[in-house]
Amino acid sequence: MSIIKKEIFYDDDGTPDSDIIDEKRFKEHEITLSNQRILELAYTAKDLLEILLEDNTKLSFCQANSCFGTFYTMRNLLILVDYDYLAEFHQMLIDFYDRDIHIQFDRLFWAEEIADYN
Repeated sequence: MSIIKKEIFYDDDGTPDSDIIDEKRFKEHEITLSNQRILELAYTAKDLLEILLEDNTKLSFCQANSCFGTFYTMRNLLILVDYDYLAEFHQMLIDFYDRDIHIQFDRLFWAEEIADYN
């Protein structure tokens, strides 16, 4: 059984109805994450992003934006976790998410690499 439903909403002229699509796209949900789940997500995202950053992987536009958004979402979620706990047991997450990334030519770069390059 699939949890994903394919629904596309069209105007009378056969074009996608942007109002309905935006309503679906920006619908918000309230969720509860434990500190443990936030840390698990942060480590998983970190591992993936490190590979993409180190290998200078060419991504599609959507992939690059998704990875960029994931990085900053994880940074914002980590703010919710007690800083002293992070600093004592998960310093590598602080070190990783304390930097900035940029997208250039559908590749992810550390901000300081862009500054050095320009």
